[in-house]
Amino acid sequence: MKSLIIFSSMSGNTEELGNKMKDVLEKYNHEVDIVRDKKLKSKLKENEGFLEQYELLCVGSCTHANNASSGIKRVTKTIAEKKLENKKLLCFGTSGAPMA
Repeated sequence: MKSLIIFSSMSGNTEELGNKMKDVLEKYNHEVDIVRDKKLKSKLKENEGFLEQYELLCVGSCTHANNASSGIKRVTKTIAEKKLENKKLLCFGTSGAPMA
């Protein structure tokens, strides 16, 4: 299965989790690409069918002001506009809050 992990990270937590997810998926014979949310726009310009080539889309965001990052909000809007059918979507989030 071809999978894409798209993430937004401020503290590095979400990027670290995305890389761990990539490692696990590869152990189960997934072909995995990982891209930061800020670079997705250029990927879409370079390849019109970029998102369509993946069967699994994993979208991860850091928590900023009790919400997903603005970059990931744009990503989810792009995914919705493409009306991708028969795709699996996995969402994940992290928080960089200090330990109490």
